[in-house]
Amino acid sequence: MTDNALITWSVLMPVKVLSEAKSRLAGLAGPRRGELALAVACDTVTAVMRTDQAARAIVITDDPVAASALRELGAQVIPDEPRDGLNAALRHGAAIAAQNWPGSGTAALSADLPALRPAELARALKAAAVWPNAFVADAAGDGTTLYTAAPGVAFRPAFGLASRARHRLQGAPAAGTGDPALQRKAVSAYLAATRTGDFEALLVLLDPEVVITADPVVMRGSRPLTLQGALTVARSAMAAAPRAEFTELAEVDGAPALIMAPLGRLALVIRFEFAGEAVSVIDVIAEPGRLAELTITLAG
Repeated sequence: MTDNALITWSVLMPVKVLSEAKSRLAGLAGPRRGELALAVACDTVTAVMRTDQAARAIVITDDPVAASALRELGAQVIPDEPRDGLNAALRHGAAIAAQNWPGSGTAALSADLPALRPAELARALKAAAVWPNAFVADAAGDGTTLYTAAPGVAFRPAFGLASRARHRLQGAPAAGTGDPALQRKAVSAYLAATRTGDFEALLVLLDPEVVITADPVVMRGSRPLTLQGALTVARSAMAAAPRAEFTELAEVDGAPALIMAPLGRLALVIRFEFAGEAVSVIDVIAEPGRLAELTITLAG
């Protein structure tokens, strides 16, 4: 694991020449295929630019129309070099990022994610940050949507056929993935332990390098809180135990979480990331703007 889970990222996004993009949708999009590809890339870049953990969006493309549109959204644009495929382009972009921003991690993200939400990307980057390299598999389960390397760690993208397996063979864990049923069970156990004051039961649930963050609203106007280490985080959770009786299980953006909503008004969300079956990141949110971005479903 890395020592600092609170790093920021240079997010690399390769964009094909628009006339060559979305070839699988030629029958549906017809001559407007390039417009569709650009719209999708714009949606993805916009989500990245609104993600706190993403310090910058770096688009790799040789298409002048795409370069102009994405630059207007705030992305930095570099040419596709050495024009030897996706992974070579990403390595080129990573080298530029490492030279200019050596303190940031490097993330390669598919530019084909029109439904991506900043909160989802933030969750993935936080989970990835506790590992030297990590990845997020695609919806089909055999490809890769996101691949990351922490600051100073070798960036070795292996996109293409069966990229999930190839990234895993390199030793990169799947960030933020795991058995949803086990994760729900862990969040439920976390709530039970804080309600009963069972310190040992809580400690068992936590990764040794777990990180907890809390925004300024949670801290009643002071600076955001950041703590790391299982013992420290467990003590902090126990200090907040009095509010546990007002907390309930929920799903937030499709992941197990805890919420506090007195009188039916959402006041606080506690989100979790996992390394294997252990809790690796806890994010306590009370800022109204951040709460408004979340999709919440109460547990049945």
